[in-house]
Amino acid sequence: MFIHLQNSTSEEAPGIVSYANVSDLNSTSVTLSWQIPEFRNGIIRQYVSVIKTEDTPFVFETLWQCIDCSGSQTIDVLTNKTVEYNKSRTSFSDNVTGLHPFRNYTYTILAYTVKEGPGVIHIFQTMEDIPGKPVNVSSVHIGKNSIVLTWKPPIERNGIVLKYTITYMFKERVCRGLGGYTSKYIPVNSTSYSLMDSIYPHWNYSIWINASNSVGTGNVSDTVDISTREERPSSDIDSISSAMVTSNNATINWSDPCYMNGILTAYFVELNNTAGNMHPGSSH
Repeated sequence: MFIHLQNSTSEEAPGIVSYANVSDLNSTSVTLSWQIPEFRNGIIRQYVSVIKTEDTPFVFETLWQCIDCSGSQTIDVLTNKTVEYNKSRTSFSDNVTGLHPFRNYTYTILAYTVKEGPGVIHIFQTMEDIPGKPVNVSSVHIGKNSIVLTWKPPIERNGIVLKYTITYMFKERVCRGLGGYTSKYIPVNSTSYSLMDSIYPHWNYSIWINASNSVGTGNVSDTVDISTREERPSSDIDSISSAMVTSNNATINWSDPCYMNGILTAYFVELNNTAGNMHPGSSH
């Protein structure tokens, strides 16, 4: 213990702080706590707490400044905030917010007299949080009955991504018309997938993807709108009838194919007489 004597020895660097601890840890914040060093070797005039990540040299730094300690001086540190305390205080805690989920941090606390003491280092990892949205969703192949998708994991994964869910919305396919909107959901554990279920020729689809981890499901990606390739129309033309039949002319009526599978550009009509002779057809 430092005792002020008239002929006291000069101050030296203090020992390490006591009972340094990390508590109340969640995905974005943590509480740091410590007590005054056992070996003070002088008047403890400042504390500096520093939080760093593995991939950046500096994240958050706090200066604790004694306001009634003799000989108090400001040390040259780059701080995010300054906290004042009285020399009678022996226990300290600091709640740090704005951290990133599921990242490793190093927490260092140092005490100062007229010199800097050794630091106490703790390593901790913030907890998981819901992931961000997948990015760069695109189609690498669009066929008549399939769509091959690829995407990148979220920039902010915030944990271990366990699965992705592909959602695609489209109108129900009905004969000679459009049904109501419907959606399908497909869970996958990779960053590519070939959609084949309910993929029809010349059909419009809106597709988006979200990621899930142990905490929950994150926001959806940007929506991708895709139209599949055309295919020959279905062959089920029916309701064929004739009207206004004369010796040289006849009007023939028919329905569209049940599924056009594209943009119809022409019909080919083939006529046979009762004697079995084929007449050249015409397109309309």
